[in-house]
Amino acid sequence: ILRLSTDNVILVPGEEKTVTVIIDSSRLGIFVGTLTIEGLFAFKQLPVYVHVTTPTSYSVAVTVPSSLKTIVAGEDIFAEVVLQGLKAGTISVTYFVKDGSDHIVLEESEELPVTEPRVAFQRTFDLPDDLPLGRYYVIVETTHHDEAAQDGDSFDVIDLITKRYEYPLYKQSPLIFFLIVLAILLLHILMTYHKKKYD
Repeated sequence: ILRLSTDNVILVPGEEKTVTVIIDSSRLGIFVGTLTIEGLFAFKQLPVYVHVTTPTSYSVAVTVPSSLKTIVAGEDIFAEVVLQGLKAGTISVTYFVKDGSDHIVLEESEELPVTEPRVAFQRTFDLPDDLPLGRYYVIVETTHHDEAAQDGDSFDVIDLITKRYEYPLYKQSPLIFFLIVLAILLLHILMTYHKKKYD
């Protein structure tokens, strides 16, 4: 689905070169993977998300909430799904969670009745407890009146230490943070009182 204009670039320090990314648009769907950049003293993998689509009479929008863009292995994830431009009948929906190598981690399907032109809902996914760290994608594929549409969004599974670093105590648990600050304040007042009492 994706290739580069060249797979070998020689650069001297400070030099820049442009590499063109070529996408095969004859293949419809969502494709994920990684672009690896490797040199003598460098190694970098960039996540790649390609969505090739054609116009349809209805649309699909998938959003992973910002609060769930990073999770710890074992935590569940949910996505907000919005379907618009629907006609009366049914819609077939297939949910995928894929890793950065396009391997399916989870797959679920259902048939939904359609009575309104717009349908919005949240879908929760029970992820494996031993999910490796890395980039993952929630992808929703639908079929409605012989038309197909899809959309997706990404999230990252990180280790607990990283998550604690990204989300300090006052964001993880405001109540505990408030109680600690209150205890420190009371201790300071008490020590000041005793100091004045014995001076």
